[in-house]
Order: sequence, then structure tokens, then C-alpha cells
Amino acid sequence: MNKKTLIILLLAFIVIAIVFSVWIGIFYQKQKDKVEFDKLKQVFSILSSSNIPLISAYGIVTDIKGRNITLDLSGSSITLNINDKSTVFSLERVGSSGNSLSDISRKNASFEDIKKGDHLNIGLKILSSGEIKVKSVIITSSLDI
Repeated sequence: MNKKTLIILLLAFIVIAIVFSVWIGIFYQKQKDKVEFDKLKQVFSILSSSNIPLISAYGIVTDIKGRNITLDLSGSSITLNINDKSTVFSLERVGSSGNSLSDISRKNASFEDIKKGDHLNIGLKILSSGEIKVKSVIITSSLDI
């Protein structure tokens, strides 16, 4: 074989090896993504089931825009839309016997009662459509917990 043919064969082999390597990488990534997607589907199915009526989100209100509230807890934040049908109430300490549950009173409140700096406990439901629906908002700021 002459030198020119040998160089062409070597270059062809290198190109084929590169194409094969890229194909293997893409195939591997798709398989990895499929496994992760399957796990995500399973988690979503569990969270949207009727066996889990509510999921709780907790944090301090850092922003209110319209009916969207941003909660922050230890540097992690989420923004949730509080719809018109969400129940809002506050928990207040009414007794003086310490941290007894009998010293806590629940009072009806409204969205307008929520302000920056409040501590909120929000009950969420993940619907089968993927939508997150806020069912209840509890203002716990006055409890000093």
C-alpha cells in the first residue's frame, strides 16, 4: 500500500471511531434520561394520588406580587399562587401556660392579612394534570416558634 492510501484509511478509521463514540454517548444519555424520567413519573404519580391529600410548604414571606407569594427557608425559595378558593387563617397564642396546644387559637383571615416577614405553612395539592393548587394558608407568625 502506498502512503496516500494508508493515510486515507487511517483518517476514515478515526472519523468512524469519533462518530461511533458520539453515537454511544448519545445512546447512553438517552437511557440515563429515560430512567430518571421513569423515576420522576413514579414520584409524580404518588404525590398526585388521593392517598396524599396535602403537601406542606413552610417559609418566611419575602415577596408578594398580586396573589403570588414567595417563601424562603434557609436560602431556598419558592413562589406559589394563592387562588381565591384557598382557605387562609392564622394561629395565635391565647393562653399563658407555655407551649400547650390548648393555648393556640385558630382565627379566620384573608389573603390581605399576609405580609412580608410572616411565617406561613401552606397546604398544597399536586393535581394529576401537574398543576400545584394551594388549598390552605396558615399564618403562624404570632406563635413565636
